[in-house]
Amino acid sequence: MTGPPPAGAGGPGPGDRPEGSRPGPDPAPADAPAPAPDGLAERLRVAHDRRERARREPPGRLWRTVAQVGTLGWLLALPPVLGAVLGRALDRRLGTGLQCTLGLLALGVAGGGWLAWRAVERERLR
Repeated sequence: MTGPPPAGAGGPGPGDRPEGSRPGPDPAPADAPAPAPDGLAERLRVAHDRRERARREPPGRLWRTVAQVGTLGWLLALPPVLGAVLGRALDRRLGTGLQCTLGLLALGVAGGGWLAWRAVERERLR
């Protein structure tokens, strides 16, 4: 009659694990990259690409962009304001209510948009 082998005989068993260790899959090799959480790899790639692009661009590009944004603001804001002021003066002189004001305001909005678009296109072609 044969009985179960004594503890420790016949290979490792559940009681033969080192103290404090847990059962589970074998750990990944030390040189293998850890799996990235959802989207982390993509965010890291985008950040790396952004750093590389910033490194390639010449210094001073930031200030050029800031100046362009300021210019665009003036190009978008000034023509409608001038149109409204001129239209209001014409309305008072001609007694036409708000017709000239609204007409020149709309013309100023359209003109400012066109000027801003032209400035962006000019900068894009540089």
